[in-house]
Parts: sequence; C-alpha cells; structure tokens
Amino acid sequence: MNPMQTAHGSGRMALLTGWLLLTAAAILYSRQKQIPAAAAIPIAIAFLVEYSFYLLPGIDDWRGRLASLRPLHRGLFYLGSGILPYLVYAIPSGQFTWIALGGLTLLCAAISFWYLVSRPLPDVLFLILLVAIVLSRVTRYIYASPIPKLPIDVLGNVMFMRLAILVMLVERRPRGIGFGFIPTRSEFRVGILYFFFLLPVCFTLAWALGILRFPMRQPGWSALAVLAGMFWVVALSEEFFFRGILQQWAGRMTRSRALGLVLTSALFGLCHLWFGKFPNWRMALVAGAAGLFYGLAFQKAGGIRASMVSHALTATAFRVLFS
Repeated sequence: MNPMQTAHGSGRMALLTGWLLLTAAAILYSRQKQIPAAAAIPIAIAFLVEYSFYLLPGIDDWRGRLASLRPLHRGLFYLGSGILPYLVYAIPSGQFTWIALGGLTLLCAAISFWYLVSRPLPDVLFLILLVAIVLSRVTRYIYASPIPKLPIDVLGNVMFMRLAILVMLVERRPRGIGFGFIPTRSEFRVGILYFFFLLPVCFTLAWALGILRFPMRQPGWSALAVLAGMFWVVALSEEFFFRGILQQWAGRMTRSRALGLVLTSALFGLCHLWFGKFPNWRMALVAGAAGLFYGLAFQKAGGIRASMVSHALTATAFRVLFS
C-alpha cells in the first residue's frame, strides 16, 4: 500500500472517530447540564472545528502539505485556524463582539507570523508570549459564555496551545521532541514505569503538604474521560513546551542534561503557583517534584510521548482518586 494513502487514511479515520466521540460527549453533557440547543449546537460545532485543526500537528502528511505553502499563505492559514472556532460559536450564540475579535486576531497574528518576519524574533520571547496568554487568562474575556458557569474559555486555551505547537513544528522544526498522539509500546512502558517511580515521592509529599485528603474516592467511568483529556490536551501541550523545548534548551545552554532537567522541573513547578489561589506553593513543590520524573521519562524514551503517559496518569490520579 502507498504510504501516502496510509497517512491519508489514518488521518481521516482519526478525524471521523474524534467527531463521533466529541458529538456523543456534547450530547450527553448538554443534556446533563440542561444547555439549550441554541447554545449547545454552535459550541459543539466550534469544538469539532478546533479538533480538526488540533489533529494537524500530529499527522506528518498534513503538516508537510502545510509546510509546502508559501510563508504568507502559511501565516494566513495559522491566523484563520485560530479565529474560525471563535466565529463558529460566538456569532450564532450571540456572544460575538468586535473587541473580542480584535484582541483574538492580534494574539493569533503574533503567534502566526512570529517566525515569518524577515528576521525571526527570539524563541524565548515567543514562549514568554504564550505564558502571558495563559497566566493572564485572557481567554475568559474573549470567549464569553452564553450559559453561566459553562467554561467556553477552554476552547481558546486549547486553540492557543495547538496554534503555537503547529507554528513551532512547521517553522522551527525542533529536533528530539518525538511529537505524536499515540505512544509506542516502549513509550507506554517507560511512562508507566516512571509514574510508579514518582508515586511514593510525589503523593507522600502531597499528603504531607495537605493537598491530598483521604479516604480515596471511588473512580467512575468519568475517569476515562479525565485521562483522555489529561493525555491529549494537558500533558501533550505541557510536555511539548517543558520537556520537548525547554529541557533540551536548558541542557544545551548549561551543557548538562542533569542541570537542564532540574532547571526545567523547577520552572514547571513555579508555573503551578497560579493553580487555584496564587501563590500556591504547595502545588508548585509537588509539580516540580513530578516534573523531575516526567523529564527522566522524556530522556529515557527520547520523546515526549513517554512523559505524557507519566504526566497524564499522575494528574488523573490526583483529580479522580483524591479530593
């Protein structure tokens, strides 16, 4: 079979499967929360649109086609892919504002054209821009919700991380990341192994700091949904930037893999100061300790998919099993 046809087929299968699962999840969620169809339908379609773009960084053939476009066309594609999900949900649901669209356009344009100017701006400033977007929680103001307590800003957070990953993979082509959605057997084994290594350290530390509350909860079927979200959204984006990008940078700059691991883990922990009520030092300490094991899994397997497994299992256990 032609490898190109195989790539096309796997991409289409992933696209169709994701659409079906997300549609089913949207129906169940909207019924459970009693969300009116006028709000639920455009929101669901917006997530389906974003999912379509979300797949693009992980499918080599699709990413290669994008890379073959002219720089200006690539930039316009990036920009359009960032704005379109917002328009799909905001206009039909009555949440559209020109101010929100303007702010979103400026941020997406900055990310989209960062590496396409005549002299590319420094990588570190690119990452600082992403950190500012996340920590400022600007998506809460752009992605207004038609239903109280319905977190539509999740759509914006996912979009910004996907857009940044796509731009870096196509324009910068960093090495040694091992980006992908499905780990190999070897990567699974490494990820699970380092998850068990971190258990006695991180969970004991979390208990000693008062983060965990016993007795343990009884996990239900929702645990699978939490694990999927942690793996393909949270762990994927965080491991890409922290282990795939920053840990390698730090290792090269200090000429020490061990020091690069420690520095990146410390920075990973500090970013969790904003988890809940700032400054959350207890969570920062636990996250920093966990980051050491994620980084070791990354080094052992030579790619982020192993550290994604460790990360997702740890985050799911904290959320599902403990209060």
